[in-house]
Amino acid sequence: YTMSVAIDNDTAVVGGALSNAVGVFGRDANNWTRQTTLTGDGVFVRGFGSSVAIKGDVLISGSTTDPSGEFPAYIPIGAAEVFKRSGGVWSAKASLDAPQPDFFIGFGGAVAAGDGAIAAGAPGFYSNGYAQGYACIYEQSGDSWPLKTELTGAKAAGRGYYGGGAIAGD
Repeated sequence: YTMSVAIDNDTAVVGGALSNAVGVFGRDANNWTRQTTLTGDGVFVRGFGSSVAIKGDVLISGSTTDPSGEFPAYIPIGAAEVFKRSGGVWSAKASLDAPQPDFFIGFGGAVAAGDGAIAAGAPGFYSNGYAQGYACIYEQSGDSWPLKTELTGAKAAGRGYYGGGAIAGD
């Protein structure tokens, strides 16, 4: 089941949250072929591939469940898993958890990739009874991705879903 798609030059990624997988496809001349399938490492019970982004040799897969095990798997806390391609092989490099974990925030439900930076949103975050949401910007430092800043939405009645959509570009 396709839930998310992203493309960068000759690489396309397709996320399937119900299958806990991300398909990586490459274009050679006029044909697209599957290069590999990335899966949740067993900790991601469900939701791996809920969102995807790619920029060059960096791929991000959002997972809308809790990878830490702190909350039950059916409660969408979320994470963003960072993969790096080297020599045609994709390897997991970092798992980014929500800096403000809480029930049903959906962190990683939207991700974006840029040159040396990635973003992950938490649209279901509530603050003082208001649907506020937030997005986190991480900047690459070697093989790690430390949190650079949090962007918070304005307080909104009902559900604001700030941080629930992402787009990347130059």
